[in-house]
Amino acid sequence: MVQPGPADGFGSPDSSQPAADGALPTPVPTTYIADFRITKRLGHGGSFMLATPPERLGDVGGQIVLKVFPTEIAANDESAVTALTEALRAIAAVHSDYLVQMIEAGRNQGVFYCAMEYLAGGSLAEPSIPLTMGEAVRAVANAARGAHALHDAGIPHRNIHPAGIILHADGAKLADPGLASYLNPGMTLTGRLGVPEVDFISPEIIRGLPASRATDVWSLGATLHYVASGKSIFPNLDRSNPVASLSAVLNTPPTIAEGLPQPVDQIVRQCIDPHHPDRPSSAGDLADRLDELWKRS
Repeated sequence: MVQPGPADGFGSPDSSQPAADGALPTPVPTTYIADFRITKRLGHGGSFMLATPPERLGDVGGQIVLKVFPTEIAANDESAVTALTEALRAIAAVHSDYLVQMIEAGRNQGVFYCAMEYLAGGSLAEPSIPLTMGEAVRAVANAARGAHALHDAGIPHRNIHPAGIILHADGAKLADPGLASYLNPGMTLTGRLGVPEVDFISPEIIRGLPASRATDVWSLGATLHYVASGKSIFPNLDRSNPVASLSAVLNTPPTIAEGLPQPVDQIVRQCIDPHHPDRPSSAGDLADRLDELWKRS
């Protein structure tokens, strides 16, 4: 279960550690968030950070990952904070070996954060060591099992992409569920939580349809294509222009890379074609198919 942060449940304005030299830029005002000591930024977006957890959390490992949300949400919008906290608690209540464990959600000095377990293997987007095809397929299978666990709890993930599949010695775990719709049920892709990896988002969601098991299966298929080929199924997106990217995903057929192993090619096509007669009926069904594939490799 996601725990509240220190002090008043979200962290009081006075509970943060004092600022240190070399303070991190906005939205992180100091080298501490509440009583978590920030040690490193992760990735390129600036919202994920490696941190040392406080002793009060007990045995959660020597390092954890903090996700920091846009400053205006925590500072100015109590309803947004409440919605995010409730969503994170619901997600944390889903127990699965294939989901990154959420530890705590809190607010401190105008920063809303979520603490989660740290896994040292990198992600499918940037693995710490090169992966074989079998290892990459196994990681997508594990992510599909994580998604299936969320689906059984009535929660679509909404945000499956290679950087959100976190690697460890025995496979992978799915992280970073999409939260934009919890802030505003009418908001699908743009808004206060930014624009996600649009080439991994089902066109149905871009059209405004609700997220579902099927839209997550589409995202898993797009992710499988990327890890098997190194290419997006929309290879010509202008990532500097989010509106043009969304339009391209809606109006351009997906491109399946040449040279994919035939079984991988087949599963990708089954996932991204809503009308395919052999489309996986669930993320669990997809995981079973991928398990058969990587175990033969």
